[in-house]
Amino acid sequence: MSCYLNRDIEYGSCLRLGKNISETQHQQFIALKNPLGFISFNPTYPTAEIAKLSGCVPVVRESGKWRTVSLRYACVKPLRRTFRDWAFTSISHSRWARAFYDYHKQRNQNHSTILRNLGKKWIKILFALWSQGTTYDEALHIQNLKAKHVPWAMAL
Repeated sequence: MSCYLNRDIEYGSCLRLGKNISETQHQQFIALKNPLGFISFNPTYPTAEIAKLSGCVPVVRESGKWRTVSLRYACVKPLRRTFRDWAFTSISHSRWARAFYDYHKQRNQNHSTILRNLGKKWIKILFALWSQGTTYDEALHIQNLKAKHVPWAMAL
């Protein structure tokens, strides 16, 4: 599973992450390039902003003694669906994605919430690979998760 992400490569050909992304999802990423052309997928663009734009992070409202967390409705819906589908597909092909899903499912989190959070993690990975011009190595990613003592990754 490797994907060489380089600024010189055409956008559509650089999104192949092995078995983690299907051909349909690959085409969805290509289709999303034009609606998001104002961003131009600049590798220096903050991943948090892309996560907000894609609806992978919730809206938090708080004031004084109350705090509410809700789904982000003001987002690019096809982008949210694409990252959610990518996250769902990755559960069956990626060991760390399966561990992440199982860990949060045991804590009674909603299926869709887990997939959005997993999609946010894939956004960070995608932009890190693209900005560094490196390949995706799942073993290295798992090793880094263990080095950071991520609870759900310690059993991998």
